[in-house]
Amino acid sequence: TIQDKPLPNGLNVVAIHPDGSRIASGTDPYTHVTRILDGSTLAEIGQVGGHPDRPWCAAFSPDGRYLATCSPGRIVVHDASTLAKLKSLLLPGPSPDSVHWSPDGSQLLVTDRTGETHLVRWGTPPFLELAGHESFVYVAAWSPDGTMVASGAWDRTIRLWDALTGEPLAEFPFDAPYPSYVGISSDGTRVMAAIDKGLGAWDTATGVRIPVPEPAFPHPWMRGGSKFVPMSTGQSSATSPDGSLMLRQNRVIDMATGADRSVLPENPGAILAVAASHDNRFVATGSRQGTIRIWESATGESVDTLTGPAETGKRAGPHAAEIFSVEFSPDGMRLISGGDGARVVLWDLDSNHEVAALQPHESYVHVVAFSPDGTRILSGSGDATLRIWDSRPSIERSREIRKARALRAEMRPRVERLLDELDDPARVAEFLRADASLDPDRRRAALRVLLALSAAPR
Repeated sequence: TIQDKPLPNGLNVVAIHPDGSRIASGTDPYTHVTRILDGSTLAEIGQVGGHPDRPWCAAFSPDGRYLATCSPGRIVVHDASTLAKLKSLLLPGPSPDSVHWSPDGSQLLVTDRTGETHLVRWGTPPFLELAGHESFVYVAAWSPDGTMVASGAWDRTIRLWDALTGEPLAEFPFDAPYPSYVGISSDGTRVMAAIDKGLGAWDTATGVRIPVPEPAFPHPWMRGGSKFVPMSTGQSSATSPDGSLMLRQNRVIDMATGADRSVLPENPGAILAVAASHDNRFVATGSRQGTIRIWESATGESVDTLTGPAETGKRAGPHAAEIFSVEFSPDGMRLISGGDGARVVLWDLDSNHEVAALQPHESYVHVVAFSPDGTRILSGSGDATLRIWDSRPSIERSREIRKARALRAEMRPRVERLLDELDDPARVAEFLRADASLDPDRRRAALRVLLALSAAPR
């Protein structure tokens, strides 16, 4: 069947998704956006922009994950599913005529109306964007298996995300200004949040709020490595990854005895971020003055101060502003930090120097965290977004995403049948978690399907 789609400003861009599900078609000369149409109905499902001028060409990547659009002097790469802007690349030529992806998706070939050809190395995408919060992201955490992310923001919601695809899984509203902690339990079944002076918990398979037993700090449901980071109050706290130490400003506390293991010789009011290494040997602190220090946890002795090129800002130093979050990598070889300068900084702890500075955020970075296997970095910002930075090859990530989506499609009929039979999402979740016939990947896929179905009106 051939369908006609009238475009008010003419057709100067057209690109078809490899599976035919989407079409990039037509651009608006006034707002400089490209319309995205449904491949079956031709209904408009969204728009992509990011150009200072009208785009003249577009192309989907061979694996269908990305869409590149080009305008005079610029290429913008978008996520083809969410339509989020991933990266903006400058072109040497003023008049691009067409854009083509290399077979492996790592490079873009751009032809110019002047007769020149430009090869732009796009490489692996710098980050996966998790967008949905309506105010700045305050706290965030990984699930123990690295497949989910929980976040809390000043929009009074806790949100749960798929860390492989970036898709939102659930939203949990609360009635308080902001959360000071968010985490996912060690078995992955609960999202925990410290809200005002109380605790909230939700089931990750059904989205149902769970009563929390007698309060304790930290609560037994909270994982090791929990961080409590109130805004600019100098009251930062964290637990060590194994849960044996509590860090409160400049105090290192033994959780078994409640006694100080050591006291760091630094002004406690100046400390905004704290973290312990996975072997508990070292503590890192980030300060109001923009400095990061490494300490011996047993003695409180200073080991090193991390140095790096100064940003343009009100102070000199690695961040040139307050540091709100620090964390050691699982292998103890690296450290990440985020602060008021909108940068995520990666440090090598052998040389104690900055090795990478990631700056896609448009506002300060309030939380950073390594994934459990150390291959990904999570950052949350005042621009109301989270980013996941992935060091693995793009082909490995694409394979992982395709597998996750295929398993969900496979498990959906089974979950729908169980919901019809049991008529209770909580009972279905209990059944799936106990079903010995499911391997971990299929169990995870089934629980994701259950959460999506539980959230949708029935």
